[in-house]
Amino acid sequence: MSLISIGLWSCSSLSSAQKESNAKEISRWLDHQEVHIDLNTAYPRSSSALQQLANNGLLAPGNTSNVINLSSSKSFIKIHQDSIQGYLPYYGTRQTAGRLGENGSINFHDLPKNYSEHLDPKTLIHHIAFEIPQKKSSEAFQIQIQIYPSKKAQVSVNSSQRDGISYQGKVQKLKE
Repeated sequence: MSLISIGLWSCSSLSSAQKESNAKEISRWLDHQEVHIDLNTAYPRSSSALQQLANNGLLAPGNTSNVINLSSSKSFIKIHQDSIQGYLPYYGTRQTAGRLGENGSINFHDLPKNYSEHLDPKTLIHHIAFEIPQKKSSEAFQIQIQIYPSKKAQVSVNSSQRDGISYQGKVQKLKE
């Protein structure tokens, strides 16, 4: 997915006042560490292996080698108290041998390292970045999240052992 289409996806017909109101609400959620992101689309880096799966009809209908609908899965990231939890199905190529997470997914529930968060005052986009280890393996992830005033989120995941992947979804206050 190109940066232009991501930028257009994040834009909406929200008024300036609504954007400011939403940005303040999202800031409160982040301040209280009560954020839940439901992910509905994955954007793996297109590769010949994924293209072969698509060509052989092994992807679900409507999916392509670089766009996967996640609406039937429970893909999420939660920021709660000091920890971050996530379940992200992975589609892509593994670069080094090693143990995969549950079903090859990106699965974590731990304290993040190098956590940073800031709000761009001009665009009202919240930027979050952190590193987190994969449980029961030597793999580590660098995760960047952009939360737009429209309450949509873009998540980029880079791995020490796999090709990068991006996700899109919606953000809301974490329900206890």
